[in-house]
Amino acid sequence: MPPPSRWRHLHVRGVHIRDYTPDDPPIPVTAVEAGKRLDRTPATIRQWARRYQADQIERMGHAVYYDFRDLSTIENCIYRGDPVPATPEERDRLRAARCRAA
Repeated sequence: MPPPSRWRHLHVRGVHIRDYTPDDPPIPVTAVEAGKRLDRTPATIRQWARRYQADQIERMGHAVYYDFRDLSTIENCIYRGDPVPATPEERDRLRAARCRAA
């Protein structure tokens, strides 16, 4: 897992990944870890990440770390049959709205 000090402001392949605040840190997971937690194959997780432009937090060697909250929001939308929001920011707003409603 990448050190927490690198999570605030990241660049992946020259693309700026949005800043995270200390009260809203990402949960970094690889496709293998996310697959185990969501009971999906790593290939499925990678496909979702590519199709829905999931947040890539870090790339270390061949390992790509995604934000687990973003992947779980994608999985929940697919499971419920709802359309998946196009951007990570829209999924953040959706997740926040669902937390307030709960």
